[in-house]
Amino acid sequence: MADPASRETGQGDTTPPPPRENDHLAGHETAEAAIAEAVFRGQMHHAWLIQGPGGIGKATFAWRVAKYLHSLDGPENSADGGLFGDDLPANPPERLSIDSQDPRVRRVANGAHGDVRALSPAPMKSNANRLSREIKVEQVRDLIGFFQQTRSESAWRVAIIDAADNLNTSASNALLKLLEEPPERSVLLLVAHNPGRLLPTIRSRCRALSLRPLAPVAMRDVLQHVLGDLAEETVERLAALSDGAPGRAIRLRAAGGEDLYANMLSLLEGCPRPDRARLHKFAESLASPSAEEQFDIFRTLLEGWMMRLIRYASGDAKSPIPGEEGLMSRYASAAGVADWLTLWDKLRQKLDQAKGLNIDLKLAILAVFLEIDGTLSGA
Repeated sequence: MADPASRETGQGDTTPPPPRENDHLAGHETAEAAIAEAVFRGQMHHAWLIQGPGGIGKATFAWRVAKYLHSLDGPENSADGGLFGDDLPANPPERLSIDSQDPRVRRVANGAHGDVRALSPAPMKSNANRLSREIKVEQVRDLIGFFQQTRSESAWRVAIIDAADNLNTSASNALLKLLEEPPERSVLLLVAHNPGRLLPTIRSRCRALSLRPLAPVAMRDVLQHVLGDLAEETVERLAALSDGAPGRAIRLRAAGGEDLYANMLSLLEGCPRPDRARLHKFAESLASPSAEEQFDIFRTLLEGWMMRLIRYASGDAKSPIPGEEGLMSRYASAAGVADWLTLWDKLRQKLDQAKGLNIDLKLAILAVFLEIDGTLSGA
C-alpha cells in the first residue's frame, strides 16, 4: 500500500488498514530477523506459529512475511531452496524489507496473488454481518486443495491462518495431516493469540515465533503513524492502558475508551460509597445493545486496572499510569494481595457469566462495584 497510514471511518475516527494491506510494522525486529535468516540460509521452515497477545501486530507480521517471500523472485529461481537467486547478499538481512510499489507486493495486499491463501472465521450463514467463531474443516480442505495446485507466479505457496485458535476439532485434525506431510515449497503461517488451545501435535510441527508487546518507542511509532500527532501524555496513557498492544490502543481511542477509563476511575475513587446516581448512569450506558464494544472495553480496562493494583499491592511495580498511584495506595492499604487476587477472579467470572448467559449487564456492572465495596470495607 503506497499511501500510509490511516483511514477515516464514518464517525471521523482514524483506523489502521487491515493487516493484509498494512505495510507499516514496528517493534518486531527480532522476529523479522529470524525469518530473513531462514530465507537467507535456504532453511525456511514449512510452518511458523506466530504467537503473542492480541493487538500487537501478529497478523500484520504474517502478511509481511508473505509479501517478502513473494517479492524476492519467481518460480523459475531458487533451485536450492533459497529465494534470492543470483542476488544473494553477503549477510542475512536484519529486516523484511519490501517495496509497497512492487506489483507482486501489491497483488498480495489486494488479495489477488495466486500463490497466497488466507483462512479466518467465515461469515455466519444466519447473519452475513457476523463472523463465525470457528474455522471449519471445509475451509482447511480447500486449503489442502490450494497446496496441491501448481504454483502460478512465485517460488512458494503461502497460507495464513488467522487465528489458528479458531480451528475447530475437525479442522485441527485436517490441518495436522497437512503439517505431517507438507507440500513442497509451502509455508503455513499460523497466527495464535492463545497457542495453548492448539493441539500439541500441531505446535510440535511448527517453528514458534513469539511476538512481544511493543516497547514505548515502537508504540509511539505505530500510534502516530495511524492516529497522527498525539500529545506525549496521550501516547503514554494509551500505551499503558493497552499493555503495549497498538491494535488495542487504536480500538480504545476510536471507541472513546479514554473517557470510559476516566469515568471508571472516578467511580473507583468514590468507593466504598460511590455516587449512586452516577454509577447507575454509567452501568446503563454500557448495558444497551448498541454498547457491546464499550462493555468489552470496560471489562478490559477493569481487568487491566486490577492487574496493576495487584502488582502495586505486592510491591512488584508502581502503577504505570499517571494519576493512579494515590488510588492504588488507598486500595492496597485496605486489603491484601490475596484479597485482590480473589476479587479479580470473582469479577472475571461475573463478567463471563453476564456475557455468556445474557444476564442483565447493568446488574452485572453494579454487582462488580458492590464486590469492590465489600473488599474495601473488609466484608
